[in-house]
Amino acid sequence: MDGRVAAMSVDTKERYFAVLSTLVGKLEEAEKSLRDIAQEMIAEAASTILLDRSGV
Repeated sequence: MDGRVAAMSVDTKERYFAVLSTLVGKLEEAEKSLRDIAQEMIAEAASTILLDRSGV
């Protein structure tokens, strides 16, 4: 993982850790199932990926 993170641009690192932070926050919500969390994260990550790929 260190090798991948070291090779990332600062903008990419910020987006990467923002997604990880969101995931951790969702996992701390005991009332949500892992299925619900996975579905939410897929939708949010897809949005982040599409924005990254479009150059926005």
